[in-house]
Amino acid sequence: MVKESCSVMRNEEWIALFKTFPESEQPKLVVVLSSGTEIAIEKIFRLEPTFACIRGRLAGTEDTGRLFFAPYAQIAYLKIDRFVKASEIAAIFGETVDEETLARERAEEFGIASQPASEPQPSTPTPSMPTPQPAAAPAPAAAPAPAAAPASVSTNPLLEKLRQAKAAANKPTRPGGA
Repeated sequence: MVKESCSVMRNEEWIALFKTFPESEQPKLVVVLSSGTEIAIEKIFRLEPTFACIRGRLAGTEDTGRLFFAPYAQIAYLKIDRFVKASEIAAIFGETVDEETLARERAEEFGIASQPASEPQPSTPTPSMPTPQPAAAPAPAAAPAPAAAPASVSTNPLLEKLRQAKAAANKPTRPGGA
């Protein structure tokens, strides 16, 4: 039976990783402890040999400005809790990004879908919905409407029922019953 070795980051490696992020980038970081607790970083105050002194808040709360002393041995991982571009990842590690990647990121930033250069562009777009047909010619003008019917006659049964209910409500009642 082969025993796999578990590689755990040493304290010095955690310190070096924290130092790669300038103070302006620290509020984008989240420290996840081995217990699953997440600490959203506001600022890293000190990186001591065995722990990090961090001002922040527990994820999912609005209690800002709390001070945490996180032992490196309890840190599971560090994350940036948002979409990260390839150029930003390269900058973290002091690398450069090729022009094609930068152009693609700029296009995505402005909502322009980029396609690989090897794919030919279609000459006419294929419609995703059927093309609407032109509207039919309007019907010839109808003869003028007949003169309005007398007020007592209604063509709408609902309107007639409302009129009857109103007339019944306005009818004077006889004193002494029926």
